[in-house]
Amino acid sequence: MKKVLFAAVLTMAIVWNVKPVEAQIYASPRGGITQTLDGTTFTVEYSRPILGDRSGLFGGQIWWGHIWTPGADDATTFEFDNDMLIEGVEVPAGKYSVWMVVQDSTSWEMWLDPEWNLFHLPEPEKNDEQIYIWVEPDMEAPITDVLTFDFNKLDTWNANLRMRFENVQVDLDIEFPSQLKKTVSQEEAAQYLGSYAAQLHKNEWQPNDYAYDLVFSYADGHLTAPVLFGPPNEDGMDEAPFPDQMHFLIKTDLVLVPVAYDDNGKLIWTADFYFEFNTDKEGNPTTFELRTPKDSLWMSGSRGD
Repeated sequence: MKKVLFAAVLTMAIVWNVKPVEAQIYASPRGGITQTLDGTTFTVEYSRPILGDRSGLFGGQIWWGHIWTPGADDATTFEFDNDMLIEGVEVPAGKYSVWMVVQDSTSWEMWLDPEWNLFHLPEPEKNDEQIYIWVEPDMEAPITDVLTFDFNKLDTWNANLRMRFENVQVDLDIEFPSQLKKTVSQEEAAQYLGSYAAQLHKNEWQPNDYAYDLVFSYADGHLTAPVLFGPPNEDGMDEAPFPDQMHFLIKTDLVLVPVAYDDNGKLIWTADFYFEFNTDKEGNPTTFELRTPKDSLWMSGSRGD
């Protein structure tokens, strides 16, 4: 009888061992979130433990000094297809398992390990291939019953990735790389150069019509023009951000996007609106339109030279 029972158990073990990974049953439900900005995709995959009737999880079951993957079962992973800046630290494109050294303090060390296909135990040891990032947990956040990652703030090239569980919240500032070409060649700029009779139209941003000369010029790899939101020096009418430094990059053929740089030449701002040009029969830009994000006509212009 014992031999029969042993054989049955052995057979079951063999069958279970050949099950595909997809068929595994996890103690916690699996979850994931993906965000794409300017052509770069960032994906988080994780298990979602449930707090339930537990309390004092941090400092208790997740003890101080514990190297914890923010999840359960398999290690939580970050994956992105272009190099990123996470909390100002350069992280090459790839897939990483995520670990946090949990402390009763205002600073935790987060580890990104290129060996991503790991279980939550045993924890990895420090090595030269890992990337280390300091994060600041909020230890008095509102209670979150199910561990949650979400992108709660988005900008053109920036996002805030937030992790919440029990009374702890960790925010990660993530800078996505721009896929825009950072300079414009003289040949590319040539077709846009010159003066345009620009007309600002009344819309949700601009209470009155206003006309002025918009002149595109080029120097040292930069296509520039003084763009105005409205008449200067009039109450309620402000010039566009960085009017003396308003640069333009080529989004696609005949579409320019306004951008700005800091004093060190770093690209720090890009508009969510575009200058779209029309051409004559010879293919030369002659007119343009600029629309607000709500698609109302903000500005139009025609070549005046």
